[in-house]
Amino acid sequence: MLSLRELHTKSKQSNSKQETKKDFVPLHPACPLYQEYLERMRTKRDLRIIISARNCATGVGKSTLGLWLALSFKPDWNPSMACFTIEKYVDLYKHLPPGSVILYDESYFDLDARRSMKQEHIDISNVWRMMRVRQIVTLFIAPSLLELDKRVRQYADYHVHVLHRGRAIVSQIQISRYDATLWEEDICSLRFPNLDDHPFKAELDRMKDELIDHFLNKMLRKGDKKKFNEIWYKIGEEVEKRKELMIRVGATDPLRAAILEIADRYGFSDEEVEQFYQTYVEAKKGESLYL
Repeated sequence: MLSLRELHTKSKQSNSKQETKKDFVPLHPACPLYQEYLERMRTKRDLRIIISARNCATGVGKSTLGLWLALSFKPDWNPSMACFTIEKYVDLYKHLPPGSVILYDESYFDLDARRSMKQEHIDISNVWRMMRVRQIVTLFIAPSLLELDKRVRQYADYHVHVLHRGRAIVSQIQISRYDATLWEEDICSLRFPNLDDHPFKAELDRMKDELIDHFLNKMLRKGDKKKFNEIWYKIGEEVEKRKELMIRVGATDPLRAAILEIADRYGFSDEEVEQFYQTYVEAKKGESLYL
């Protein structure tokens, strides 16, 4: 028979396990977006969903929302069905079996950076327009609404707009049959969980970091130092704009808050972003950026 102390210890261990274990809570089956997913699978059609954030905000959970939806639609989903370039997306779209879910994240680079990766820019709208229907779900995480070509929205079905971490609005994209005007009709709101501790979230972050490193190293090997520095200049410029916004909202340390946010967006360390911001400041004073 266990002593009182042993019983107390065992009880504490059991409670500790229950507290640390977090069950995955998927999208509710009654949600209109999930019902649309079921209908698309029943009729063997594609489902194309754009994910963006309010005011082009970063660090609000777009990637988390994408992962949550992927696992909700397909419980056996894994990071091998995620991609960060249009070339990889096309490959997955062509070879994954019907019913698959592709998580395509372009949020880490702006349009100029994506164009510099290839001679001819091909966006996802070209693929959606040309590829035949394969009963594939695409979760496209957009860098910003400002950079979304009208054609991307034209060929998409739904737009999930993140308001803040854990909360989003789902809209159905509509096209007027009279003048082809685009508009969005809100159909429901979503509350999604924090998945920072999910192993797939860490794996997706690792894949993203590797791609960014590869892109930057490739630019340096090609000797494209001017373009390389232009990206740092753009980062410094974004930090400056974000700092001004933080000042207006009364942030305690506006510059630090801006650096953390931009570092999260581009996948660099805080120290790197701070260094490039200082380079930007010096360049604005008249010093040469290209040393």
